Amino acid sequence: MEDPVDLLWQISKKTDRVFAWTHYMSREQSNYAESHKSKCFKEIEFSCNYYHYEYDQSREDRSFAGIGKFSSRLTKEDFLKALLAVGFSNYEIVKDEFEHPGGPAFSFIAEKK
Repeated sequence: MEDPVDLLWQISKKTDRVFAWTHYMSREQSNYAESHKSKCFKEIEFSCNYYHYEYDQSREDRSFAGIGKFSSRLTKEDFLKALLAVGFSNYEIVKDEFEHPGGPAFSFIAEKK
């Protein structure tokens, strides 16, 4: 995802429930991330850091990473705050894969009350 908070915002306008799996930036990684930018979303009064993640084009599993050359990752904490900010007030982490080969990832379900 190049713009994960905007995607969550768009999803929240269409449905009251969501299930998703995504990578996130660990707190440790975010301390060393060279390139990040702050995003501010006025519609939902939310801001967070986006961490630029370049895909390794030479990896055989590259085709599973979407069509872009990069993604923007959030920390898991910011991702969960973003869910709340766009109206998904009830969420549950289904699985947290901190040791995933592509970097930490988690799946979640969320719904509006």
